[in-house]
Amino acid sequence: MIKFQSAYLSSFEAASILGLSDARIRQFLAKGILPGEKLGKRIWAIPASEVERFKKTFKKKNSGPKSKRDNA
Repeated sequence: MIKFQSAYLSSFEAASILGLSDARIRQFLAKGILPGEKLGKRIWAIPASEVERFKKTFKKKNSGPKSKRDNA
């Protein structure tokens, strides 16, 4: 059986890939931080390529310690 990858992901699928909550992904979408198209009240279509791009830039921006407590 051939499995096809969708060109678009839901906010839940993107959250799973990025290790974030669905709510946080929807915040990023609403603010335009992560591109996507709203299809309904809580339904988003996010290009898979944008999730991959975001994953690379998100890791770079968030690779260091977040607080003094993290350094201890």
